[in-house]
Amino acid sequence: MPVVNFSGHCWEPASPQLPNLYRCPNIEEGIKACQQMGKKVLISLGGATGKNDLTDEKAKVLAKNLWDLFLGGKERSDIRPFGR
Repeated sequence: MPVVNFSGHCWEPASPQLPNLYRCPNIEEGIKACQQMGKKVLISLGGATGKNDLTDEKAKVLAKNLWDLFLGGKERSDIRPFGR
């Protein structure tokens, strides 16, 4: 699972098993407002530090998790940071 850091804008973990994946209702509201105005919303991956070399299998798992958490996936809708 990805770890999210939205600079202190989110405080409630999505679940006890995922303490570094937060629900972000305020950001969710902002995303919806931007989308209603026709603005595209992007999310950036990475950061200043960290290991970014993934095996093919780990890359597939990460891609699936990102799809389910932030895009059109349905399998993890209960823990989506920006709502269902």
